[in-house]
Amino acid sequence: MTWLATFVAALAPLACSPPVEPEASVLELTLRRPKVASGVLLNEEVIAYFSEELDPSTVTPTSVRIVDEHGRRASGRREVEGRELHFIPDPVYRADLSDGGFRPGTRYTVELRGFPDPGCLRALDGAPLASTVRWSFTTVSVEEGDVAFHDDTPGRGGALTMMTQTLVADGAASSLLLSCSEPIDPSTVHDDDFLLTHTGSGQTVGLRAALRAPPTERLRPEDILARPKAAWLELLPLERLEPGATYRLDIPPDHRLRDYGGHPVWVSIPPRKSQVRVAAGATRLPGSYRESFLDAARRSPIPPPAGDRPWDGMAHWASSGRCGIRYPAAAGDGRDGAVELEGRATDASLVDLQATTLSISGEVKLTAPGLVVLRSQGLLRVSGRLFRLAAGGDTSSIPSMKDSFRGGTLSDWLTRARAEDPCWLVLIAGGDLVIEGDIGIDTPVLCVAGGVVRSSGAGELTAENEFWILGEGRLSPRITHKNRPVIAERARLVMDAPTNNPLVAPVSFAVMSGPLPPRGKVVRWLAATVGGHSGRGGYRVRYLRDADLVPGQSAAGLELVDDPRFLDDASPIRFLIELTLSPGGVEWDPPFVDEIALSWEEDRR
Repeated sequence: MTWLATFVAALAPLACSPPVEPEASVLELTLRRPKVASGVLLNEEVIAYFSEELDPSTVTPTSVRIVDEHGRRASGRREVEGRELHFIPDPVYRADLSDGGFRPGTRYTVELRGFPDPGCLRALDGAPLASTVRWSFTTVSVEEGDVAFHDDTPGRGGALTMMTQTLVADGAASSLLLSCSEPIDPSTVHDDDFLLTHTGSGQTVGLRAALRAPPTERLRPEDILARPKAAWLELLPLERLEPGATYRLDIPPDHRLRDYGGHPVWVSIPPRKSQVRVAAGATRLPGSYRESFLDAARRSPIPPPAGDRPWDGMAHWASSGRCGIRYPAAAGDGRDGAVELEGRATDASLVDLQATTLSISGEVKLTAPGLVVLRSQGLLRVSGRLFRLAAGGDTSSIPSMKDSFRGGTLSDWLTRARAEDPCWLVLIAGGDLVIEGDIGIDTPVLCVAGGVVRSSGAGELTAENEFWILGEGRLSPRITHKNRPVIAERARLVMDAPTNNPLVAPVSFAVMSGPLPPRGKVVRWLAATVGGHSGRGGYRVRYLRDADLVPGQSAAGLELVDDPRFLDDASPIRFLIELTLSPGGVEWDPPFVDEIALSWEEDRR
């Protein structure tokens, strides 16, 4: 056989076989870090390695999610380097380590969206991640002496130098700025390790010390870029300084500053560099404001800005002498967990739902013949269409709620109503009750909120029967019946608090003040002090510029500081009160703030 005949014979089977289609390519996750499931450090990167180079445009907050057990997103930035996806958590500045991308002792779940999600991660050639991938880890539980951070220079500590040597006695707010050649563990920053001493009289002035973000407003960009891993330490005088005087910055040899690896920070400030000159400014008039919560004149009705998850409710600021948490005992025991009622559903069996949080979306019809109670320990949100319909459409025999309001507590009233079992609807939120969608009812309804009852104004509320509210807030637009307005009346009941702590998950409340100061022009903020009770949780007061606030804006777009003197200018401010209440314990012991005092220098011309 000739070579040509041999070649043709070899091709014959191929010619008879069907063409082989190439397999569709997919993106695969090949490795992930950290590999450990617990003890992840607070500055440790999460890295995912893939089989192909990633398309950076597909890396979004939806396709790459890192959330804790309560649904709060870890804050940080996402970077793509070829086949690698990096999540770098935001740095930590607060001494309690609570403000970074990762919180101590917290379980996080990483989710990388894959096929068939249309918004999934993809390779540069368009190949989708084969399937959604999830894994979890827990951050280091920080106790006294524990190392919480990865140290890039494990053999030594960094050097602390002084960047500014001039303060202003009057006029613009002024502070000293120090820099360390490597990051500082925030838990080792203590105010009493820093002191200003008058070089003449020997009198001392205390300083408030805090780590901060790179000071782009005070240094040239090239100076900051030259120190990419530097820590920036700001020192604020706690008293007014003498104009024209010279002070000395004193840092004791046994100071407690440590780097990420626990090594002592070396103070590299020679005597001549420790001198602080105080420039004189114009004499200003003092101003002060004290909020004792004896009335709500300075309370803002605007919902306070929230972070990755909304606040459960508005903190209670009335006339009791404190700003705290008003919480109804009738909000339930949370046995059903976080619940979302969604889709087109007609539910005749739902009579007493007890959720930790409750969201109603889609179209939900409640048709049980008797009392229906939907409870949420935190936020209760109606974003879809909720209907409460009398069985058989007969409303003539339904008793009025008004006749049942004979004073007493909400809990006692609810016990009586359950025993009588009338065809009513009761919505109870431990936090806010938010109506963004549509509600249609032909039975009496009672809306209860420990926070506030509010609506977005975008939905439609129609009622063929009574509409009652217990708690603060109002509904907009007005409720209508046959295109005529129906007034939402106030129920004559007392919102009784729990005796024991019923919470299954933490709840968080917040409220914001109006602009301060109420009069005059601030030249320099001097001090802010806060008094309160932490209870089974904690409180925090932060400050923001009034000019920066846009209703509905998230906290991520605002500069929120723990001291108004940290704000770069002296514009009017608002304070934001944040209260957190945790599960556990026996007694009901919510946190509260009972006093906030501000002082400033102002120009009243």
